[in-house]
Amino acid sequence: MKQEKKPKSIAFKLVSGFMVVIVLIIVLGIVSYNRSSRAMLESYEKNMTGTVNATATYLDLGMSQVRAEAQKIIDNNDFYNYYRGHIKTINPGNI
Repeated sequence: MKQEKKPKSIAFKLVSGFMVVIVLIIVLGIVSYNRSSRAMLESYEKNMTGTVNATATYLDLGMSQVRAEAQKIIDNNDFYNYYRGHIKTINPGNI
């Protein structure tokens, strides 16, 4: 039986050496991409949670002011009497 000789030329060794480096660079790129995309998504979710919480706090503040003004109007006897038909005009100074 004849043994086949494996190509052991300098060109083959150079090409195979470069291919190993290229494969390692590709693997490094894929791993880096996956880690950075995961980190960006986590950062985005964290920032959006903060934004939503801040918006909720702002709206709650606005609604509390509306509730306070509505309560003032409800407690004002002039409005109550006006809408019941007891008086014809409301004195704006009493609001």
